Amino acid sequence: MSTTELAPGANVAVLRKERGWSQIHTARKAAVSVSLLSKIEVGDRTLTPAVAAALARAFGVTMDEVLGRVPVTQEDQARLSSLRAAIRDYDLPDRRPVEEPRMGAALEAAGRYRDAVDVVGLKKLLPSLLRDATAHAHAANTAEAWMTLAEVYSSVSRYPS
Repeated sequence: MSTTELAPGANVAVLRKERGWSQIHTARKAAVSVSLLSKIEVGDRTLTPAVAAALARAFGVTMDEVLGRVPVTQEDQARLSSLRAAIRDYDLPDRRPVEEPRMGAALEAAGRYRDAVDVVGLKKLLPSLLRDATAHAHAANTAEAWMTLAEVYSSVSRYPS
């Protein structure tokens, strides 16, 4: 089994939200300031070893888990391969045309998954959405199409697949 890494601050947010904890509750349990925790989660401050250790104790997990080093299952490896393929094969012949309403709905769903920190749902959706958005951007060649692709890449870059 291999591992992949989330950004440490994003991983802290995932761990906190998985438990249904607020930033205030988490900060109190870890004996850190709410301001510091908030800045770590959004990437404005570095997660130091001391704060990572305090959060690990509060969450009841290892330092590796707080730092975002998580095991990658075979299913996740397959999804990662699918995501990599989507990046490469957007312009293969015999590809079905991209339906903008369907792509827009998928992009909205990706946003909901991302906002809810639903990594599983996001991982399932991203390969086809990335393929469609890339094909559409190249075919339409409009600023709006390229911005849509940038939004999809933003979703891809935040979470492992």
